[in-house]
Amino acid sequence: LLSKEDASAIVARYPRLYRAAWLREMRRKLGFPESKSARQARADGDLITALFNTMQATFADFTSTFRCLMPTTPADGEEMLARFAECGNPLPPPEVRAAALRMRASRIRPSEPKSILEQLSADGQAKSRVVRRLAQHDEADSLEQLAESSCSLTGDSQRSQDAVAWDTWLSAYAKHGTNQNALHRQMMVAANPRFVPRPWAVDAAAAAAQNGDFAPA
Repeated sequence: LLSKEDASAIVARYPRLYRAAWLREMRRKLGFPESKSARQARADGDLITALFNTMQATFADFTSTFRCLMPTTPADGEEMLARFAECGNPLPPPEVRAAALRMRASRIRPSEPKSILEQLSADGQAKSRVVRRLAQHDEADSLEQLAESSCSLTGDSQRSQDAVAWDTWLSAYAKHGTNQNALHRQMMVAANPRFVPRPWAVDAAAAAAQNGDFAPA
C-alpha cells in the first residue's frame, strides 16, 4: 500500500500530467508539432482556448469543427460555416440557441431565491456555501441575457456574427501555423475521426438490444 505522502505526491502531479497530455492531443488535432518550449506551450494553449471560446459562442459541434479545419484550412468564416453545413452540422439558428441557453440556465439556477441567499450571506458559517449559490444565480442570469440577445437576432445577422467570429480565429490559426513552419496534415487526419459514436445513439442501440432488437446496432 502507498503511504499517505506517496499518494499525495502522485495526486499533486496529476494536473500537470493531465495538462501535458491534453496539450499533446490538441496539438495533434490542430496539426501543430510537439515543442518543449514553455513559451510555445502558452501560445498553443491560448489559441486552443480561443478556439473553444469560438465554438461555444457559435454553438459549433466539437467533432465537426476539427473535421472542418482539415487541410486545406477554410479561407474565411463564411467558408467555415459552409463546411459545417456540408458535414451535416450547420450552426443552429437564434431560436435554437436561445432555447439551449435557457435550459442551461434552469439547470444551474439554485432553488433558493437570490434575495434569500443575499440575506443569508451575512452569516459567517454559511457564507462560503451561499457565495457559491449566488454565483450560480449570476451565471444563470448571464445565460438568460444571452438567450434574450440571441432572440433579438435574425438568421442573417446571426450568420454574420458567426462568420466574423470564425474569421478572427482562422486568421490567428493561419498566423500560428506559419510561425510553426507548417501544419502537419497527416497528423490531423489521424487525430480527427470523420465519425464518432454519439452517446444518445449508443444508448438507444443498447436499450433496443436489451429488448432483443439488434437492428439499431
